[in-house]
Amino acid sequence: TELNYKNIEFKIGDAHNGYKEAAPYDAINIACSTPSIPKELLNQLAPNGRIIIPLENKDGCNLVLIRKLMDRTIKSTILSKASFVPMRSGTA
Repeated sequence: TELNYKNIEFKIGDAHNGYKEAAPYDAINIACSTPSIPKELLNQLAPNGRIIIPLENKDGCNLVLIRKLMDRTIKSTILSKASFVPMRSGTA
């Protein structure tokens, strides 16, 4: 089904590094789990931007909404428990 979106670009690669050539981003969606938010993703997020990311913990994984406020403060909200494959570095 065609959705007629015109401003979406996909990049396949090491998610730890993000894609700084097109930053800053209003939204970033990560589809693999990681124990912490890669610093590069936070650096590439615009003020008031959001990241949806599965974060690993001792009990499994939570789907988390990360928001970078205008003052660059980071706020996180757990949305739900989740199961995702782990993020792997391109050098692993």
